[in-house]
Amino acid sequence: MPDGPIDEDLGVTIRIHKSTGIEVYMYKFEPGIYRSKLGTLLNEKIAFEAGFPVEELDRQRVMLQRKTEAFEAIEEEFSASVEEKILVEAGGYKAVRVGPATLGRYIIRGPDDNQLNEGYVNQKEARRLISKLAPEVEDAPKEPAKKSATG
Repeated sequence: MPDGPIDEDLGVTIRIHKSTGIEVYMYKFEPGIYRSKLGTLLNEKIAFEAGFPVEELDRQRVMLQRKTEAFEAIEEEFSASVEEKILVEAGGYKAVRVGPATLGRYIIRGPDDNQLNEGYVNQKEARRLISKLAPEVEDAPKEPAKKSATG
């Protein structure tokens, strides 16, 4: 939510309250939130009297709020379940698989455990980057072989 005077460059709808002359502003990305030119919150009665369709904009605001909450819940659910596994490690640098192996997404972490690359790289590129950052590359332990149903 923007603070301070209205920034018209962000996209606003403006209505004028007829009896008082107050300019009532609403940012396009904040339906149902009404402000004065200085950014002071105004009530729905003034917005309605200035010509805003208050009921419709209130529904839009609630819908947007619920979408935001749902999106945040989904993001939290999936970010909490992100599986990381070290592919290779050398000299304090690590190539780490992020998510399921089938996606083949890797990040590079430095000795301070901060991510060094933007986005993801594939397995081959991850190995190459670690070999450039540290002269000796140690493969991570391999997963134990799965036993077949026949023995």
